[in-house]
Amino acid sequence: MSKRKNRPGHGSQLRPINNYRAERYIMHIMNVEIGILQASTADPELTDSEVKATLKGLITELRVSKSISEITPSNLTAKLIMEGLKQAFNKHGVLTKEDIIGIFDVIIHSITAHSETRGRGYLNYLKKFLEKIGVKVRKVSKEEAKELGLTE
Repeated sequence: MSKRKNRPGHGSQLRPINNYRAERYIMHIMNVEIGILQASTADPELTDSEVKATLKGLITELRVSKSISEITPSNLTAKLIMEGLKQAFNKHGVLTKEDIIGIFDVIIHSITAHSETRGRGYLNYLKKFLEKIGVKVRKVSKEEAKELGLTE
């Protein structure tokens, strides 16, 4: 049997893979993770698997939408993730849909690495990690929120 000759332009089309852990994406990842931490602070019953499912749902929406503005968050976690992403866009520049999917994948891998069965391993890790770099999230009363200008 003769071997097939490789012909240019045939076979799988490989694209270069971006390093979404690169410095260019760090602040976007951090803002998304702050949103995740806010969600876990608001909902102490939130689990790693629920966060992972939310990120996967957002990836699915991104793949079928024409723009990020078409994304409708399905829960509080998704809303806070998207808020964090918008804050990062305002401070550090807008990313393509492909790049957003890439950073969501980085976070999903982190969840998998730190996750406990039906637990909060990643969420506990995230809280400690962000505290080390000076980020703290806490619940505030309605009165405090009003004083801080967070509500009307």
